[in-house]
Order: sequence, then structure tokens, then C-alpha cells
Amino acid sequence: MMTILFILSFAINLVLIWYLKQIVQRFLRFQDESTRLLEIIEQYSEHINRVYELPTFYGDTTIKSLLDHTGFLKRELGVLKTLFDFDAVPREGDETNEEKEE
Repeated sequence: MMTILFILSFAINLVLIWYLKQIVQRFLRFQDESTRLLEIIEQYSEHINRVYELPTFYGDTTIKSLLDHTGFLKRELGVLKTLFDFDAVPREGDETNEEKEE
């Protein structure tokens, strides 16, 4: 009877270890993709800024609103990235998104 329980426990532990490994791999993949996405958004923002500064488009309200919206998007994605960043260690005194809104 003890042997059966030991084998069952061992099998369940193996399945749980495999499952945890899959979850960690997904989080790491998500972290890499979010970093890549932030880099793409940054390049896009720089491109729009260069276009906005051209004499032809300087002062254009549509491009200005695109710049503002891109900045907002970068901040929001940055918050999302920090939630899944395993390398970043939260420090005392760091403001959370909720504290900034108050």
C-alpha cells in the first residue's frame, strides 16, 4: 500500500514540475515579447516625433495627438512589462500605478 502511494505521489510531483516549467517558459517568452514590443513602440514614437518636427507638419494637431497617445501607450506597456519582469526587484518607496493616480 505504501509503495502505491509513493509511486502516485512521485508521478503527481513529476506532472507538477513539468507544468511549472511550462508556465515559467511562457512567462519568459511573454517578457521577451513585451520588451520587443516596447522597443517597436519607442521606434514608432521617435519616427512620429521626427515627422512632427518637419517644417511641413510642425504644429499639426493630429500628429501631436498621435505623439501623446504613443507616450501614453509606452507608459502603460511599461507598467505591464514591470509586472512580468523577473529581473526587476521591487524596491521600497517605488510608486505603484494606483499611487500615481491618487
